[in-house]
Order: sequence, then C-alpha cells, then structure tokens
Amino acid sequence: RRVRNMENKIIVFTTRSFLLKTAINESENLRRFNIIANSSTFKLEEYADDLKKQLLDNHIVEADINENLKDVLKDIEIQNFIINHTSFTPRSVECITTNEIVNNKNSSEFREFIYKTFNYPDEIWIHAYTEQITEDERLLLNTLISFGDSANINELEEAFLSRIQYEVLNNNKTK
Repeated sequence: RRVRNMENKIIVFTTRSFLLKTAINESENLRRFNIIANSSTFKLEEYADDLKKQLLDNHIVEADINENLKDVLKDIEIQNFIINHTSFTPRSVECITTNEIVNNKNSSEFREFIYKTFNYPDEIWIHAYTEQITEDERLLLNTLISFGDSANINELEEAFLSRIQYEVLNNNKTK
C-alpha cells in the first residue's frame, strides 16, 4: 500500500504464472490487492543461445553437486548438446543439476543421464504428472492437449465436462 502511493517506487515481482495463481487462490491478502489486474506477463517462447548458456552456467555455479559432475557440465560437447537441444527448458537444466537426482552418479553415468534427460524429456515430467496433480487435473490437462496449440475456454470446459461424464459412465469415476 505504501509503494502504491509513491511516485518514485515500484514493486517488481517475478514468478511463473501458475505459482502466482496458486498463491492468490490460497491468500486472502493477495486476492484483496488484485495483483493480476496490475500485472504484466512476459511469455518467453524461445530462449536465445546466449541466454541458454547463461542459464546453464548459473545452474552449474549454484548446483550443490560433486565437482566431477560440474566438470562434465562444463565440457563444451555437453554444453553444446544441452544448449542446442530442442528439449531445452529451465526445468531440464534444473533436473540435471539437482543434488538428490545426480550425486550418486559417476562422470560416465552422469553424461549418459544428461543425454537421456534431454532425448527423453518425459522422464522429467512423469513424476509431476503422476504424483503432483490430481486425477481431475490430469483429465483436464489431457483434454487441453487434445486441442493442439490453443483452446477456446468454453470449448475446453465443454470437452472437459464430457470427459468427466465419460469417465463416470465407463471407468467408475466418482464426481
């Protein structure tokens, strides 16, 4: 409230959209401030190679992983593979620099893990899909994906409700 009334001040808050929406849904205070009405969205469709390199370098520096694994990540062949891969995402880089995931690997195993992670990115998302979202959220996500690149909200809602009804009738789903 104080910042709102100051001409020479502004608050810049960066986060992923889904995290912001979750926070707003769970916080009465955030809902009262109507943050969404005063927000701007920067949607990054594609990362430039220098940005990918910088993101990777930052993760290497900040990663709490063994130095021999960091050495693998610093290898120019590995860096080029990661940066130029069509499956490059911040989440994929985070996956290969997370201590709990990689520290039990030797250099050779880690190198193979990097190739596998980028060549088969479904491995990155499977836990989130199967464990971190509900059945209804999976059904909604699957319905959304069936629309391709975009979906009209009304058509998506109609298709989702039809999908739920199908699951009730054919797979003993309870509403």
